[in-house]
Amino acid sequence: EARGASADIAGLCDALGGGGGRFPFPARDASLRDRFRRRHPAAFERIVREADAALAGDLGWVVAGGTADWHAALPHGGRWPLAPAEQLGIGDARPIGDVRLSWEVGRSTHVVRLAQAAWLTGDATYARAVAAQLDDFVRANPPGLGIAWAHAQEVAIRAVAWLWAFFLTRDLGVFGAAALRRWVWVIFSRAWSVQAC
Repeated sequence: EARGASADIAGLCDALGGGGGRFPFPARDASLRDRFRRRHPAAFERIVREADAALAGDLGWVVAGGTADWHAALPHGGRWPLAPAEQLGIGDARPIGDVRLSWEVGRSTHVVRLAQAAWLTGDATYARAVAAQLDDFVRANPPGLGIAWAHAQEVAIRAVAWLWAFFLTRDLGVFGAAALRRWVWVIFSRAWSVQAC
C-alpha cells in the first residue's frame, strides 16, 4: 500500500506542478494580476497589508488576538495541549479557550493571504513564508494530536486553503521536488483523516 501511495503522490505532484491545469483559473496569465490590481486597488492594498502583518506574526486581522501559535487557546492566552484530539475537552463546561478562534487560525487564512500577495506581486518573500508556514504546521501538529485535528471540517478547510496556497505560489520556486512530495503527503494524510471521521 505504501508503494501505491507513493505512486499516487508522484502522479499528483506531476499534475500539480505541471502547466496543463486551470485550478480553477489560469493563474499563469499575468494579465489577470494586472487587471486585478487596476480594477481593485483597495483590495490589492488590503491583501498586501494583511500579508505583511502575517509575515510579522500578527494574525489579529484573522481573529482578535490571533498569533502564529497554532495551539493558542484564544482569547485567554493559554495553550491547547498537544494531546490526542478526542481528549482535549473542547466541549467541557470550562474549556481552555474558545475553540472556534483557534480553529480560525488553523484554517490557514493567513497562508492563503500570503499566497495571494505572492501571486499579485511576484514577490517570492511571501511564497517562502507560505512554505515556512506549511512546514511549521506539519512540525507542530502531528496527525491526530492537538486542536487542529479535533474536527474533520477544520482538516478539510485547511486542506483546501493549502491547495490554493500552492496553486498561487507554485511558479515562484519555493517548492522543490522533495518539499512538494512532503506537502502532497500532508494533504493526503489530511484527506484520510477526513475520510476516517
